[in-house]
Amino acid sequence: MTTEISELASDAVEHAIRSSTVGIVSGSGEQKWSWNGTGTLIRWKGRHLILTAHHVIEDTLPEDLRFFLPPDSPPIKVERETMSKMPGAPTSLMRSFTQLDLGRIVIDKELDLAAIEVDGNLSVKTPANFFDLAEGGRTPTEGQQTIIMGFPRDISRVTHAGFRVLLSYVMWTQVAPNRKYLRDFDPDIHFLTHYTEAETHPDASPRGISGAAMWFLSNESLSVWYPKLDIAGVGISWYKGQQPVLQIVQREIVEEFLTAKLNRQPAVG
Repeated sequence: MTTEISELASDAVEHAIRSSTVGIVSGSGEQKWSWNGTGTLIRWKGRHLILTAHHVIEDTLPEDLRFFLPPDSPPIKVERETMSKMPGAPTSLMRSFTQLDLGRIVIDKELDLAAIEVDGNLSVKTPANFFDLAEGGRTPTEGQQTIIMGFPRDISRVTHAGFRVLLSYVMWTQVAPNRKYLRDFDPDIHFLTHYTEAETHPDASPRGISGAAMWFLSNESLSVWYPKLDIAGVGISWYKGQQPVLQIVQREIVEEFLTAKLNRQPAVG
């Protein structure tokens, strides 16, 4: 595969992921809209959901949740070094968050997972795409390439008018070997991926990516016109150190959560 074709294929993969990725703004009371995380639009047994981490929406009233929906056009790519030197962001770059009509919200505090029912017509009215999450998915094996997209807090910027702008970020990485003695890590529930951004930017932090889906190419190849993607799991935390890693809830556990928390009768709409 030539470099040009490879770049086009990577762009196609990222576009497909972006169309199913939403930013989540949370916090109620005095902390209203103080926090942010990431979610993924999925279709599970006929239900239209935003899949995320529980701690992203914890302590937030449903009516206070706001969402950054997928953009109408591909975003402008900017290097981290360039963003770090920006004293602020022009107001023209700001895209407002959206309030959605929310249905049932199901959570599992122990697994740190949450799913929010939303209107399926969202994909008709906006560029959003609900990824069909099929039963029987499998977590990829050690060394397999994965992709995550989210809204890390450390690259967000405040506009000249005083509003905070969330910027999307994508990272291609690999499934890492399990490590012993990591706090709250269970190899029967979680897997790890390398946080490769820290290799070139030691001060980088993935906070704000929590709740994002970790994706992988299920056919282990890139197709420019049809990237065959699947969800490997959901990111919930990370571990610092010389070789930082992200903590991901396994695909099989995500399916068990959805099956246990949502009744089997498909939703209408």
